[in-house]
Amino acid sequence: MRIGIDIGGTKAHAIAIDHEGVVLGELRLPSGRGNAVLATVREAITRLSAEVAAGGSGDARVESLGMGIPGWVDADSGVVSHAVNLGIERLELGGGVADLVDGPVRVDNDVNAAALGAFALLEQPPDSMAYLNVGTGLAAGIVLDGRVWRGFRGIAGEVGHLPVDPDGIVCICGQIGCLETVASGIALRGDWAGGDFATALAQGDAAALHARRLLVHGVADAVQVLFQTIGVETVVLGGGVVNNLDGVAESVRDELAARASRSPFVASLGLAERLRVAPNEASIPAIGAALLPESGSRASTVRSSHRR
Repeated sequence: MRIGIDIGGTKAHAIAIDHEGVVLGELRLPSGRGNAVLATVREAITRLSAEVAAGGSGDARVESLGMGIPGWVDADSGVVSHAVNLGIERLELGGGVADLVDGPVRVDNDVNAAALGAFALLEQPPDSMAYLNVGTGLAAGIVLDGRVWRGFRGIAGEVGHLPVDPDGIVCICGQIGCLETVASGIALRGDWAGGDFATALAQGDAAALHARRLLVHGVADAVQVLFQTIGVETVVLGGGVVNNLDGVAESVRDELAARASRSPFVASLGLAERLRVAPNEASIPAIGAALLPESGSRASTVRSSHRR
């Protein structure tokens, strides 16, 4: 079996799949902080192996392991650095679990893992795709011919830190007016009438409505950048903001259509028609992580049903 683990700021989601892409088992554990993250991963591997063995669902040997984690990841060495939300300055994550795995271990950025998962779950995967994750931050994972493309020093897809507004606010990266400052969960934090952003929207709060318009415009900008600079066939929208805020994907598509109505050039690109929305499945990042060790070759498709 192959195991994939999505390590988030609070929870680690581990999933086991067979060679046909059928999910054999899964579990969630608190991520922990610092070196405790490694202990969490080791526990997840051990428990999943035992669960699959006890259930008779298939071979319980761990033939490969993939992990997606926020922060700066050296995909060759499996070392994770500067994962601030997890309290990690430097952690040899890949090497720290190699003794539990019979085959390759691969660690990558969490958005790259999610991109591979979204690609595998599409009914008709394209030759080139960008997965735009609109979550706490804004970033994209690029999949070309079924393989994750990381770019020089892993910088491919960092659209959230493109400065687009010289009169904007200071971004956490230190630049002024980055897309992430308007098109992300970070941009929607704050004190809203009603207590939270969704409630403020429902109540017609003017500031919340304005923030939503900026969000949609910024996400549309990021989509257009990915289409026009990388030249991908498809952009897939996903992430917590898209999944949890009603109508965002439809509004982004409407914004792209409106731009096409004003520009023959944009109209010729057919952006709105090429925009897709990822299945609202919490397992996408973990499934993608399970596929990371084979991402040197074209990734296989996955059936997200459980074997009983």
